[in-house]
Amino acid sequence: MVASAAQASDISLLSGSLTLDQNDEEQGLRDTSNEWSDIYPVVEFDARVHFDERWKIRGVFAWEQLRPPDSGEDRVYSALDIRAKDVYLEYSDADIRVQLGRITAPCGTAWSLAPGLDATLLAEDYEIWDRAGIKGRKAFETKGFGTVIAKACRIATSPF
Repeated sequence: MVASAAQASDISLLSGSLTLDQNDEEQGLRDTSNEWSDIYPVVEFDARVHFDERWKIRGVFAWEQLRPPDSGEDRVYSALDIRAKDVYLEYSDADIRVQLGRITAPCGTAWSLAPGLDATLLAEDYEIWDRAGIKGRKAFETKGFGTVIAKACRIATSPF
């Protein structure tokens, strides 16, 4: 199928977003034996290259902390590195989406179900980051329930 000039101009070849965040954490207000202070940025760049309305390559890159501070360590903008969180090829249309590559497979949903509450820590602990794999979703129309979405994910057992 050949796209007309009007259709081709409706597709943005490149798109993306940049998120900037400043974090300031402290520990030891009650337990001074394990006291520390940490100030660090989280910068996330989300870039997409669109081949057409269904195919794209997406990369999510973050500049953030690699490890929490040690006991008694105060840090300001240290222990930072750039990492690729997601880099994958995606096919999507109205009913199906498939992603293949380096993906984050979110198993937890606390940040979606409890916005504004500090319920993200447990879900982030068992979220699976930076693995090779494939994930997808398929939408089904049903009579009694409306649109039902089935999701599946298969990831490698070790990170790249």
